[in-house]
Amino acid sequence: MDDPGKLKIATANPQQGITETESPSDEHLETIQKFLERLETLTLMTASVSINSGDRKPCPRCQERSFPSRSGTLKWREIEDGAHNLQCPICQLLFDWLPVEKLPTLRQEPELPNTIRAVLKIGRLDPYMGNVISVGCQYDDRTTGSDCAFQIAAAWMTTCVKEHNNCVVELPVLPTRVLDVGPLDSSQNPRLCYGGDFKALYFTLSYRWNQDRASDYQTTTSNLEAYHTSIPLSTLPQIMQDAILITRKFGVRYLWIDALCIIQDSEGDWQAEAKEMTRIYHNSTLTISAAADPTKENKGIFRPRSRLHTRPFNVKSPWPDGTAKYVFADRRFTNDGARPRTVLDTRAWILQEQLLSPRVLSYSNEELYWDCLSVNASESFPGGIPRFYDADLKLDDLRFFKDAVLGASDHLPSHTRFYESWKKVVETYSEREMTKETDKVAALLGVAQAASILFEDDFLVGLWRKELWRDLLWWVKKPETAARPTNFAAPSWSWASIIASVSYELRGDDSARGIKQCVEVLHAEVESDQTLPVLHGKLILRGRLVDLKFQGSKRVSTTNLPSWKEDMRATDSSKVMCLILGFSSHYVYAIGLIAKEGVEGVYTRAGRVEWTRSPVQFGWDKEQHKWAVDTPLATVSMI
Repeated sequence: MDDPGKLKIATANPQQGITETESPSDEHLETIQKFLERLETLTLMTASVSINSGDRKPCPRCQERSFPSRSGTLKWREIEDGAHNLQCPICQLLFDWLPVEKLPTLRQEPELPNTIRAVLKIGRLDPYMGNVISVGCQYDDRTTGSDCAFQIAAAWMTTCVKEHNNCVVELPVLPTRVLDVGPLDSSQNPRLCYGGDFKALYFTLSYRWNQDRASDYQTTTSNLEAYHTSIPLSTLPQIMQDAILITRKFGVRYLWIDALCIIQDSEGDWQAEAKEMTRIYHNSTLTISAAADPTKENKGIFRPRSRLHTRPFNVKSPWPDGTAKYVFADRRFTNDGARPRTVLDTRAWILQEQLLSPRVLSYSNEELYWDCLSVNASESFPGGIPRFYDADLKLDDLRFFKDAVLGASDHLPSHTRFYESWKKVVETYSEREMTKETDKVAALLGVAQAASILFEDDFLVGLWRKELWRDLLWWVKKPETAARPTNFAAPSWSWASIIASVSYELRGDDSARGIKQCVEVLHAEVESDQTLPVLHGKLILRGRLVDLKFQGSKRVSTTNLPSWKEDMRATDSSKVMCLILGFSSHYVYAIGLIAKEGVEGVYTRAGRVEWTRSPVQFGWDKEQHKWAVDTPLATVSMI
C-alpha cells in the first residue's frame, strides 16, 4: 500500500469504547507522507558510509558442506577462524550462538557435534525486509545505536504504517506538555512546549528512573519557564539524550518523558497527568523502551554488541520457487529469541506503558525488538519471532489484554476471556517494584481506565464492581514477606492494600466462571480520585459467616480441615471468621475476616480460606440454590 490516502485513521470514542474509521485530513496525509519519506531515507541508508564493497560469502569449509542441506561436525577452532579471519557469516552465526560465558569451556573441546542442525535454521523473509537486510549488511553494526540498527527500526515502522491493518496511524492531539527535540540536524537544544490543541506525531520514552532522588534536570516550578526556552542537552541524563537522538533520527519533532513533561514538585500536576496516561501512551506513534540493563559505564539506551552477526544471512541458494533462502541463528541457547527480561521489567509503571503503547521499539542488551499489534520481531528474526520462543502463557494473556484494549480486532473480546487476562495483569503487576508506595493504584490506573471501557464497569481500587465477589478471591503467595505500605493506604479487601505478589489461582481445575456465588453484595463505595495516597472504601456483604475451625455436619478429619492462606504471616487464626463467597464441585471458598475492635459488624480482610467439602455442610440448599431458611446469615461491613 504505497498511497497514504488509503491509510486508516481512527478516532477513539472513550464514552462508547468504539473506534470509528474516517477519511484522513490533508494535514494528516501530509504528516504521514513526510514521516514515510524520512523512514525511507533511514532504510535505504543513503546518508550512511558503507564499510564493505561486496557481499560476505560463506567460507570454503561451509561451502564444502553444501550448506544448508547437510548437518555435520565442525571443529570449534575452525568456527573461530571462519568468523574472525575469513569473515564467514555462517561461522559468525555459529560463534554467536552460545552465551559468552560458555566460550572458555567450549574452546577446550575439540569438536562441536551436529552444529549446523542444532543452531542454524532455514527460512524466508518478505522481499521488502530481504532488501533491507541486503543493504544493511554493507554497514557497520557494532552497537544498537548504529545506522544499521536505525535502518531495521525504520523498516519495521514503515511496514507497520503501510501494511498492518490492525495498526492504525493516528495524528493525535499532543499531551499537555511535550519536549520539542528540535530539527534533525541538532542545531537547536530541546525545549518544553505546551501541547494545547495542536496535532502531531510524538514518541514516548519508557525507562527506569529514581523518583526518590531529586535531580537538577527534572522539571519543577522553578525551572519551568526556562525550560520553555531551552534545555541544554548536556544537562540531561544519557538515556534522555539517546531518546532525543532516536526521535530526531525518525524525523519526529516531539517526545514525551515523564520527568520533563510533568512538574515534579506539583502534586496537582502529577495527579492530573497520572489520569492522562491512557491517552499519552495509546496515542504515541512509538514508545522507545530503554530495556538494556544499566551498567556502571553505560546508563544510556545504546549498547555495544558482543555478536558480530545478528541478522539472518542470504545463502544465495534460492528455494525452488525462486525466493531467497535465509539462515537464522537459533536463540534458545542464548535465551533471547523473544526479548529477555531485564531490570526494566521489574518496575510497576513500565507494565502500564507496555500495555498501552501500540508500538514499542525495545533497545535490549544485544539487539532491537519490535512489538506492535500485528507482529513481534527482532533483529535475529526481522520478519517475526517464531512462536515457540514466546510461548509463556502469562505473556499470552498480557498480549490478549493489550490487543483488546487497543482495539487490534474488529470484534469485542469475550467478557470471560478478557476478565481472565485482567487477572494476569494484576498478578504480573503485583510482582513488580515501585519507588513510591503512593503509586500503588495510580501506576495501573491508565490500564484500568482502558479496561473499564470494555468491561463497562467501575474500577474499585483494583477490583471490578460487577465481578466484586470473584475479585475478592485473591491470595498472597508469600505471606512471610508481605507488608503493609507505610505511606499509602487502601481498603483491606483490595490487593492494593498489601506489598506482596498475589494470585487469583483456584484449587484443582476450578475456574472463576465455575464458582457458584453464595454471597450478596449490598453496597460498594470507594474514593472517586484513585490517585490519592489514602484510598478509603467500604463493602457491605451478606452471607454465611463461620469460624475458621467450623466443621458443620461432618466429623473432623485431616481431609476437611480448611486451607488457610493468610495475607500476612503471624495472623492470629483464633480471631478469624470466614465469609463464604462461593463453591465448586469439590471446594468451598471464603475470605478470612478479623473484627475491628469496638465497632460491631465491621471487619478487615486477613486472607483466603478453602474447604474440600460440600456447601450443604454449611447450610446451602442445592435444590433452591440459596442458603437454607434455617441457616444463620450475617451482614458484614469490610473496610
